[in-house]
Amino acid sequence: MNREEILYTVNDLAEDGEWNCCYHFPHDITTRINPIDSPGYNLNKWKRLIPILNEINLKNKTLIDVGCGDGYYAIECAKMGANYILGTDIDSLRIKRSQFAKKVFGLNNVDFKCIDLYTDNIDKFNIGMALGLLHRIPNIDECLTRLGTIADILILEFKAYDTDEEKCLSVNTKSKSNKYNNLYSIPSVNYIKKVLKPLKFTSFTEHKDTKSNLKYKRPILVCEK
Repeated sequence: MNREEILYTVNDLAEDGEWNCCYHFPHDITTRINPIDSPGYNLNKWKRLIPILNEINLKNKTLIDVGCGDGYYAIECAKMGANYILGTDIDSLRIKRSQFAKKVFGLNNVDFKCIDLYTDNIDKFNIGMALGLLHRIPNIDECLTRLGTIADILILEFKAYDTDEEKCLSVNTKSKSNKYNNLYSIPSVNYIKKVLKPLKFTSFTEHKDTKSNLKYKRPILVCEK
């Protein structure tokens, strides 16, 4: 695709709101001008994910990215050589952006679809990824249970309640910018473990958020059966 085609579509897909993720497309085109000083920002989060994914080794593995947003992490995982990746989101705009990024980079091992995690049939995957999702949904237990049935390894990144108790803090704060971006609850790491252990998850590796000054830190928890 030439510069004019990419730039036109990037701007067109920003008509209903700025891109959440910063992509670096060919011809020096980026989808965001100003970075965000947050561990939830895609470029910052990706730096934390790279060593985790390298250790897991995506070669010949399948991965589902639930709540994939603009598709950045699924795209980068596809570049790392995963056999097949499916990015899902209930926001059709995010899926359109993801599909466009796939086209720009010419990838054939990743797809993006609007899928309901709870009602649609989903194949089994080696790895399930949910980044910035758990605190954004009203039914966290149901989400974790569903994720635990479709993947044997889960990579979870979320706002965490800082306690050793198995507790989930109810927040219920609505977002003014996006109806899909509400803040519902903030689980502790041990709460996540409690929900997943009955699903035969036995190994949990926490990668702590040690750099941010957030009230609710954002760990990455790798869970394995």
